[in-house]
Amino acid sequence: MSVSFVGLVGCVSTTGYHGSYYYNRGIDYFEENEYDSAIQSYNKAIELDPEHNYTYNSRGISYNEKEEYGKAIQDHNEVIECVF
Repeated sequence: MSVSFVGLVGCVSTTGYHGSYYYNRGIDYFEENEYDSAIQSYNKAIELDPEHNYTYNSRGISYNEKEEYGKAIQDHNEVIECVF
């Protein structure tokens, strides 16, 4: 099963994105197939800026890679709710 979500628009943080370090670190971990570390980084990014929908999408993709489909769907639903 493969899940991806394209076309993220809308829901841009109104507080400024202070979690960019952790978001980018999560991407680096993901690219190294270190999904648990990626998820931890995305969690910190969400803690700092819960309105940044790209982080939920990336965390959802990481959960998908770990075959934790329920968590992946929850994160992708966050993105969908935000966009619509």
